[in-house]
Amino acid sequence: MIRSSTVVQPKLELLPFDYRQGLFLIGSCFTEYIGERLSNAGLSVHMNPMGITYNPLSIKKSFEYLAGEHSLQDADFQQRDDVHFHWDFHSRFSKLDREPLKKECQESIVQAKRSIENSSLVIVSLGTAWIYELEADAQVVNNCHKMPNDLFNKRLLSYNELVSALSDILDLLKLLSPEVRVLFTLSPVRHWKDGAEQNSLSKALLRSSIGAVTRKEQALYFPSYEIMMDELRDYRYYASDLIHPSEIAQEIIWERFKESIFTNKSLDYIQAVEAYQKMKSHRPILPDSQGARAFAEKLKETKRSILHTYPDSPFQG
Repeated sequence: MIRSSTVVQPKLELLPFDYRQGLFLIGSCFTEYIGERLSNAGLSVHMNPMGITYNPLSIKKSFEYLAGEHSLQDADFQQRDDVHFHWDFHSRFSKLDREPLKKECQESIVQAKRSIENSSLVIVSLGTAWIYELEADAQVVNNCHKMPNDLFNKRLLSYNELVSALSDILDLLKLLSPEVRVLFTLSPVRHWKDGAEQNSLSKALLRSSIGAVTRKEQALYFPSYEIMMDELRDYRYYASDLIHPSEIAQEIIWERFKESIFTNKSLDYIQAVEAYQKMKSHRPILPDSQGARAFAEKLKETKRSILHTYPDSPFQG
């Protein structure tokens, strides 16, 4: 069978990346896929301080919070029945009381600022060019929190708005961490609720705006979207909803991602940690058996070997 292959060509003067360095990820649910694998591979990872964030304007606002250019406003804390939430934060932050919500939001901002200052690579995953604005004041919301539709105006960001937002994101990152490297990616997850035509238009606008920014700025692009659309176009590479990448597809994209950004020593480290994690996930049928005890000792020895070979790694076991 003939199979196309997407060539990954990062700017080698900005990469490769070392396993001892920190990573900061923000954006769509695809960020969570890659972030979980990075974390499982023994790397220092901080993900989505405001929760999953799909559109570039909300991602930009997230960095404005971290840079101190935007602060939490009482008017942005809302209530639906007995649930308190914030327009700029995912529903996983929601609480039954406002004060714990405010505290958690503020703590997340502080932790994310500290993390990004200690990160060497920021990965920004864009999901959609569609945004929801409050009818009352045109404020862009990160999450609608199941509020009535008539509170919002849905619109598609223009190419110029997108390029401006991505350029602003890069400027904010230079302010937060002058030496940090930035890698954009376009989520391969279709936003089917917008319809096939509108999803395609949204993805095309995002991809062209990323291209415009990476051509003139010191930023990278990883073609996760192209790998999924061109190489893994068969529906066997999709989950049961026929929208999200399957576990196999995620694994293929993860392998391509690893190969494109990490040093050879880092790849050896990741392979060792992933093998350890696979061993660790094994649950013996008879925990007190001789074989189970021998396996437990082997697991301990594997952990000791990783710590000895990579003493300066973030691996904790």
